[in-house]
Amino acid sequence: MYSIYDDGRHFSEIFPVGEKELELWLDLATASDGTILETACGTGLISIPLAKAGHQVTGIDHSKSMLQEARRAAETQSATVKWIEADMRGFDLGETFSLIIIPSNTICHLLDHAALEGYLQCVARHLKPAGRFALSVFVPDPHALERRSPGELPFATYQDPDGAGEVKVTHTYEYEPNTQIKRITTRHRFPGRTEPVIGSLEMRMYFPQELDALLHYNDFEIIHKWGANDKRPFGPDSTQQIVVASQRSK
Repeated sequence: MYSIYDDGRHFSEIFPVGEKELELWLDLATASDGTILETACGTGLISIPLAKAGHQVTGIDHSKSMLQEARRAAETQSATVKWIEADMRGFDLGETFSLIIIPSNTICHLLDHAALEGYLQCVARHLKPAGRFALSVFVPDPHALERRSPGELPFATYQDPDGAGEVKVTHTYEYEPNTQIKRITTRHRFPGRTEPVIGSLEMRMYFPQELDALLHYNDFEIIHKWGANDKRPFGPDSTQQIVVASQRSK
């Protein structure tokens, strides 16, 4: 079964980071005035620009292929990032950070409470006393959470990194209301191949009040909650949840 994480070069083309999103993380990094840890850093699409802006950055990821592409991209761009292969659900780096981030909906890969709580415990252990924890995740859209997709839907279109031509990706999905997990089946149509390559992706939906409660009961205090990368207040029409939190005093 093919995974979007099997080749970091393709991943970077499927999920590029927008200018406004990058501006947000650069702003938070500047405000932190210290070391930064990006958890589940992928191919370094955020870590590398932070490092190029002069910040001391560590990136951890569980995928060898993601880190391989991150190292290649960092070297190409003359950026210095400390890359570490580690599972965000349980890691020990032996140091603390001024800012720990999990951008770009990556929290959706924490599929149950045990995984999320394991992650938040790791964050708490690695956060400096006055440090900040920041995340960004979409607001689940009820219209996109039908029990099953109405058919094959567009997912991504991009140029093959080896120059072979255009790659088209479509998907179908099943949503489980009891687990809040969206189980996605992808179909990658690569140039020169007659049959699509089938892949899979699982994402846990985090609803706004649920996310706030999970942070609260894991001893985090929300300092800011914005509804977009431009830091507009979170409200009924928001499509994003951007949270900046600190550890709550016990």
